[in-house]
Amino acid sequence: GDTAGIGYGVGTFGSSDNAITVGAGVAYAGDDRGGILMIGGERRVARNLKLITENYVWRGGDGFISGGVRFIGERLSADLALAVPVGLGEVIAFPVVNFVYVF
Repeated sequence: GDTAGIGYGVGTFGSSDNAITVGAGVAYAGDDRGGILMIGGERRVARNLKLITENYVWRGGDGFISGGVRFIGERLSADLALAVPVGLGEVIAFPVVNFVYVF
């Protein structure tokens, strides 16, 4: 079967309260390859809450934009967001849920 993935590098600039992340890399599916760009950010709005966004654009201008919130605990963080594909000709929002536990 075909394989697919993204190999990329990112850099984050700012503080733990406000930061921007930029990245670039290569997306692949089977023998097809193309460049990909990413820009994201986070802004703390309360002690335990951040607004977050992560956005990708690849060849042809397609990609997705996302935005949501990050709930921050002592050891567990949870992201709740919506991701919207760009370039489909219609608006469809997909839920995104992430959890991070610090051991």
